[in-house]
Amino acid sequence: MEGNLYQYLLSVGKISEEKVNNLMQKFIKNDTKLSENFKEKDSLEWTKLMNNYKNIAEEIVLNDYIFE
Repeated sequence: MEGNLYQYLLSVGKISEEKVNNLMQKFIKNDTKLSENFKEKDSLEWTKLMNNYKNIAEEIVLNDYIFE
């Protein structure tokens, strides 16, 4: 009972968030439908794609780093 759990959970949370953000940036970079022009033309489809990619990124991080 040294009180290290809180610091450990903070670091895991920060690292996980950074990994999700990095994956999202890769998805955005590789998908032409996620451009600002497409966002203006079809905002509903753009939002659907962004949410889908965010869910995929979170699932990857959870499976690879949290639930190992």
